[in-house]
Amino acid sequence: MQRLSILAMFSAVCPLFACSDVPSSGASEEDGAATASQNGLTDLNGLSSYNGLSSYNGLSVYNGLSSYNGLSSYNGFMGSMGGRQVISYLVKCALPAGHQITKQDQNNAWYTFKGAIGLAPGWETGACDQNCQEGISACLMAHINTAGVHIPLWLDSPATAIGFGRSSDYPYQEGTYFGNLFVNDPATGKPDAYYCNGPGFATSTVPGRIGAYQSTTVYSNPFGTNAMCGSNCVAAPSPYAGDGFNSCKGFKTPITVWRQPAPAFNAPPAWSSTATYALGALVTYKGVIYQAIQAHTANSYWAPDVSPALWKVVTGPSTVYVKICAQHSGRCLDADKNQLTNGAHVQQMGYSGGDNQKWQIVSLGDNYFKICTKYSGRCLDLVNGNQADGAPVQMWDFTGTDDQRWAVSPVGSSGTGDLLGPWSATGDYYVGSRVTYGGTTYECLQAHHANSYWAPNVSPALWKVASAPTPMYSIVAKLGARAIDVTNASLSDGAPIQLLTYLGQSEQIWTITQVP
Repeated sequence: MQRLSILAMFSAVCPLFACSDVPSSGASEEDGAATASQNGLTDLNGLSSYNGLSSYNGLSVYNGLSSYNGLSSYNGFMGSMGGRQVISYLVKCALPAGHQITKQDQNNAWYTFKGAIGLAPGWETGACDQNCQEGISACLMAHINTAGVHIPLWLDSPATAIGFGRSSDYPYQEGTYFGNLFVNDPATGKPDAYYCNGPGFATSTVPGRIGAYQSTTVYSNPFGTNAMCGSNCVAAPSPYAGDGFNSCKGFKTPITVWRQPAPAFNAPPAWSSTATYALGALVTYKGVIYQAIQAHTANSYWAPDVSPALWKVVTGPSTVYVKICAQHSGRCLDADKNQLTNGAHVQQMGYSGGDNQKWQIVSLGDNYFKICTKYSGRCLDLVNGNQADGAPVQMWDFTGTDDQRWAVSPVGSSGTGDLLGPWSATGDYYVGSRVTYGGTTYECLQAHHANSYWAPNVSPALWKVASAPTPMYSIVAKLGARAIDVTNASLSDGAPIQLLTYLGQSEQIWTITQVP
């Protein structure tokens, strides 16, 4: 059976679902089908508590998506950027890879929406029956991320297009999603939008997902607060009983979601035969920690255990330091070295290699980390415990209180978003999507609908030159669940670091890179 690699992220511009990039698809054979995906749909535009997806939004379950009557051009979902994001996810869920539909908005601009998962291939030209509606509903809800965060997910479902199967890369079962978003339940007057908890729902939590600091969304747990799927749903048949569920609350196409583990920043990364290593870099190879004694680019013949001219075994305790740099500016977290006492403020600065820009991220064993500078040993801290938007961040001796505990969550990788082709002055662009312009590839930093004045080469707040794939993270306080953020999305040295509700913006997204 087929495994698909898909980006599944809906962003906060849509009121019910989190909207995402167009998925990339790569197929490989695995025992028991299942689907790798990425979430990020923040809301479902037009899905209120009183109307289903097919109400008043130019969307019909009685006609094919490719027809005018199935999905109207000019109005409904096609009339706004948020609505078009919903359609992009709906088509990804419904149609298989290689299929697409093309529609116009009210300004006669054309948009192409590509399939990926293939839960309802018949809807391309025909009707969407109850099974189709339930499958698409579960798929959309499984991709909701109210913070607009892109993260990898693993999906299991009785639906043939997904199937059952496990991946060791996704060990934590987050939960299962089910319902019907297209019509109102006569008993409640609202669409049925449900989830239940998996055993890993509070492990390796991610902004905008269940088990974490998730803003209001339309789905709820019908079995009770934190009620477990295992006690309320019908398990998948053997040998896949631990993978997911055949039905929940009478809905026969539930989708179970699995997450990746949180990273371990206080251990050296695994050695790679394709990486470039600086003098002093630390790696782990065959369970042993090595330190580079020469700067070099690795190859498959120069493994640490057979290259004494390049590597030495680290025999004592090793401390791993990292630089933490903002996606939008490339500038890095900096503890003001002119303030040597508790209360030193935190800012962004170009990286100079100073000890006040080198950080140790240490797990506290409860899904949270302390983040401390090499320069003083002091750690990131909320000023007087202030949890409000705009509150400053400071350095303080570590005391173990909640205002010094931080969730460091993967939010995807730069340089891996959809490559959408040449930039268009009428295009919809989402964080992470890539375009070409003037022979250069650019990566989107802020979701926006383009115009002729915002070309990538003259819009540094919206675009940056695309880089090689780099893992990205959010850093969110346990106390108050707000993220560290560069004030006013400044690109300048000295801009202060503050707390702000996480919205998935590039000034709230960080790269974390090991440094000597």
